[in-house]
Amino acid sequence: MYKHFVYELINSLGIVEHVGETKHIQHRYNRHTCIAGKFHGRKDLIIKTIKEFNNKKEAWDFQCELQTEYGLETDRELCSKGGKKGGSKGGKKGGKIAGPINGKISQSIIRTCPHCNIEIKGSLYFRYHGDRCKYA
Repeated sequence: MYKHFVYELINSLGIVEHVGETKHIQHRYNRHTCIAGKFHGRKDLIIKTIKEFNNKKEAWDFQCELQTEYGLETDRELCSKGGKKGGSKGGKKGGKIAGPINGKISQSIIRTCPHCNIEIKGSLYFRYHGDRCKYA
């Protein structure tokens, strides 16, 4: 059985910028600071394990409490908005059902992000751009 860890990402000034939950601490840090990560290119962040849990639900609840305490948007709020962390979007497994838009299949539509002006073809636009763009 895996242990679940609640962690903080702390900048060089000692300010907590993110609180999360994971089974693999170092892998999670690498994901946050990789090219597609929320903290891409940041070298001033350290990851600190706060608490260890035997199940994901307890870890997730504690994570949400800490996020509230630090004044961060909680994963519970993201879920209620239908965000990344599990809000239902319909379909069999919670995914969005894609269909033709004005006779075009969604994967062939080219969209331009209003924040970084990059043109993206297909569904990656919704994953990394628009409201989720790191330049927003």
